[in-house]
Formats: sequence, structure tokens, C-alpha cells
Amino acid sequence: MTSVLGRDPARRCRPLAEWPVLDATIWRAALTPGDLLEPGGERAGHASGSNHAAEGGYGRWLT
Repeated sequence: MTSVLGRDPARRCRPLAEWPVLDATIWRAALTPGDLLEPGGERAGHASGSNHAAEGGYGRWLT
């Protein structure tokens, strides 16, 4: 059942390269790590797996 749903174009996750420019820019800024003087983006401290899941969820929402 899952493999059939995964092939449905209406259910695919839109990849970051296909996001609207503003959304992609904000997402990349959120992933930017900080340094001693700058705190970094909101998602910079999260695990890469967590960020990947959030990116996929937003990509599905965009679709």
C-alpha cells in the first residue's frame, strides 16, 4: 500500500530546489550555524534527521 501511495504525484514531497524562493531562503537561513557573536538560525541546533523530516513535511505541505 505504501509503495502505491509513494508513486502518486499528488502526494510527493516537493524538494527544496522546487520551493518558492522566499521559503527556500528562509529555510537555509534557519539552518545556518552561529558563532561566538551570532546565535545562528532557529534550526541550526537541531539534529540533521530532525531537519530532514521538517523539510520533507514542509515540502509535502507545499505540494
